[in-house]
Amino acid sequence: MTEPLLRIKGLVKHYPGRRRLFGPRPAPTRAIDGISFDIHAGETLGLVGESGCGKSTTGRAILQLVRPTAGQVRYRHQDLTALPAAQMRDLRREMQMIFQDPYSSLDPRMRVADLIAEPLDIHGIARGPARREKVAELLDAVGLPASALSRYPHEFSGGQRQRIGIARALALSPKFIVADEAVSALDVSIQAQVINLMQDLQDRLGLTYLFISHNLNVVRHISDRVGVMYLGQLVEIGTSRDVFARPLHPYTRALIDAAPSLNARRRERVILQGEVPKAGVPRGCIFRSRCPEARALCATDRPQPREADGRLVACHNIS
Repeated sequence: MTEPLLRIKGLVKHYPGRRRLFGPRPAPTRAIDGISFDIHAGETLGLVGESGCGKSTTGRAILQLVRPTAGQVRYRHQDLTALPAAQMRDLRREMQMIFQDPYSSLDPRMRVADLIAEPLDIHGIARGPARREKVAELLDAVGLPASALSRYPHEFSGGQRQRIGIARALALSPKFIVADEAVSALDVSIQAQVINLMQDLQDRLGLTYLFISHNLNVVRHISDRVGVMYLGQLVEIGTSRDVFARPLHPYTRALIDAAPSLNARRRERVILQGEVPKAGVPRGCIFRSRCPEARALCATDRPQPREADGRLVACHNIS
C-alpha cells in the first residue's frame, strides 16, 4: 500500500477542568485520548460514535483548528503540530472543512459570490475577471445556477446552502476535506443528493475525505474504511464492508444494532445498558461499564488495538 496522505499518531486533546472557587480543580476532559490511524489519498474514512466521543474534535485537531495536547499529525511527511502559524496558513490551502450547519456556517450579510470568493481573497489567488470566473466555475461544480451569485444565504434551502459551503471549501483546490456531520441537518432526500455530489467531486478532483457522522447508513454508503470511537479512543477500524458485515468490538455491534435498517440479518441484537461515563475515563477498558462481555481483565488492563480479521480492534476478547 502506498504511503498515506495523513498519518495520525498518538493524538491527544485534553481540555483543563474549570477552576472552582473552593476545592481542587476537576480532572481534564479527555476529548481525544491517544488515537492513531492513517488516511490514504483518494479514500473516504468514516468516523462514527455517540455524541461526545471526540469525532468532531478529531477532525478539528487534524486541521489544527484546535491545537492537540500531544501526538503528531503528519501530512505529506510534515508534522502539522510542529509548524508555525505562517506555514500552517499556507498549508491549510490543501486542507478544508465542510461544517455541519449550513444555516450558521455562512455569513448572512454576504452575497454568495463573496462567500465563495473569500478564501481566494484571503490567500490572494485571484482578482478581477479571474476571480469571477473561478467563482462561477465553483458554483457550477456544485450544481447551482449563476443567478445564485448575487443572492444571500437566507434565500436558499438547507441543501442549497450546503452546496454553497462545499463550493467554498473547494475554492482553494484542496486535497483533503473534513466533512463534519455535513448532511445531518438536511432532509433524507437532500442528504442523498449532497452525498452523491461529494462522491462525484471526489472522483473528478481526486479528493480525500474524513467523513464524520453518527448516521451509520450514510457512513456505510460513502466510506471505504470506518473508524469507531468511544470516549476519545478508537475501538475498531477496518474496511466498511468488513466492519458492517462482521463487527468485532461489542460497541461496534451495539451501534449497528441500534440502526434498524442495518441489523435485519443479525441473529441477536446487542442493546447497550447505561450511559457514557461522565466522571473521567474508567480504569481498564473504557467500555467495560456497558459491555455485556466484560470480564475481570477488563477492569484492570486497557486493551491495545490489535490486528484481527484484517482490521484493528481494541478488545481483550479478540484473539
